[in-house]
Amino acid sequence: MAAELSRLQSPAAVQAALDEFSRLGRTAFLARYGYGKSRDFLVRDGTTGQLCDSKAIVGAAFGYQFPQEGPLKPADFSGGEATVAPKLQRLGFEVVRIGEDWIEEEVQATVASYFEMLRLEAARQRYTKTEFNAQLRQQLRGRSKGSVELKYQNISAVLNDLELPFIPGYKPRSNAQLSACNTSP
Repeated sequence: MAAELSRLQSPAAVQAALDEFSRLGRTAFLARYGYGKSRDFLVRDGTTGQLCDSKAIVGAAFGYQFPQEGPLKPADFSGGEATVAPKLQRLGFEVVRIGEDWIEEEVQATVASYFEMLRLEAARQRYTKTEFNAQLRQQLRGRSKGSVELKYQNISAVLNDLELPFIPGYKPRSNAQLSACNTSP
């Protein structure tokens, strides 16, 4: 029902859906509206910075704009690059594609973060991996905590292959991106 989706014109309705997502949490929000997790696109809540499932947000937002009709169900419209992403962008929201290769700046920031932890490890100074992960994600384009963890494990794999020390808490896991950027610290 692309015609239904085209009727959504209210940024306030989208923000109301984002606010509800934040209040309920991802799992409860998706269950309430009957949506699965987004595979390709997330929308950033401009007030909290949280990334939310784009199709579910649009479906719920429709219900906020048209309460007498209620939210759109997943089968009512298709999500993705041709529909939901441009709709959210036209309404002034940032849409983030997930699963993209990391750009050079992201790789460099991740390597720098990893080597700072490795330096602290070698100096036997205390640090919190969770805090490093959270700080790094502030510099990245919508990367999840898990994707950062995997990237750190990829760095451990490269160091392990070179027979160099790596952070013990990041078990080497090879899935290295072929990147033209220089990843030296």
